[in-house]
Amino acid sequence: MIQKNPFNGLTFLLTRDPDSNKKLARVLTGMSAHVIDWPGFKYVEKRTTPLLKDCLNHIADFDWIIFTSTRAVFYFLKKYHAVHCGLKPLARVKVAAVGIKTAELAKEQGMAVHLCPQRPSIKSLVEESAFKNSKNKRIFIPRSEDARDDFVRAYQKIHEIHHFVFYKKRFIKQDSHDVIRLKQTGVDWVLFFSPSAVASFTNNFCRQHEAVVFLQRTKVAVIGKTTASHLDSLGVAPCVVSKKSTGDDLIKGILKHVLSKHI
Repeated sequence: MIQKNPFNGLTFLLTRDPDSNKKLARVLTGMSAHVIDWPGFKYVEKRTTPLLKDCLNHIADFDWIIFTSTRAVFYFLKKYHAVHCGLKPLARVKVAAVGIKTAELAKEQGMAVHLCPQRPSIKSLVEESAFKNSKNKRIFIPRSEDARDDFVRAYQKIHEIHHFVFYKKRFIKQDSHDVIRLKQTGVDWVLFFSPSAVASFTNNFCRQHEAVVFLQRTKVAVIGKTTASHLDSLGVAPCVVSKKSTGDDLIKGILKHVLSKHI
């Protein structure tokens, strides 16, 4: 018999940034789960260099802006509005967004999105005809410090690409007493959305081996093959690997796994 509240009595440890953890926690607690907020990192804005400021001042001269995440949209607009009033300079600039959430946020902020690859990945963006079948386009890319460079490497000799680090992740050090308590009590599930979140989690243990042993005796759910592969290299096999990069899809995968145990 399927339980009415399948997450009732289960404890989930969330390892995203504080804001993302709050959003995910609301969904899980609404499904009767207990949640432990264990942020792996926080986002920190990088300073605006003279070269970046010059590009922002002349943003209307670009053909494309590429957003690879919602954070890229947020930090771009924060710096953009520091030098511009209104979105008129962006009127003729085409926007490419990786992921539905990224595209939705860009639209909400008043930008027209001209391209959103069906698969939310940099690899899919590289394959888009808008870039493969053109030359000498001026492309602006606001990015994170640890962003992949696949697109830049693929097109740096074909297009004029200006890419800048707008923000970075800063690992959060958990209180040592909380780490001891976690090792003693354990949890039912640990959720990871990136390799950096895994690295932050293991760094909070005195020894990496202790973190690995903890994860091996805990159910682990992750977003994407890259994060899953990173865990596999540590000797941890995730129970759930979501192909789509959203919290909702990861929860659906966990729910399917939990319900399968009650059939």
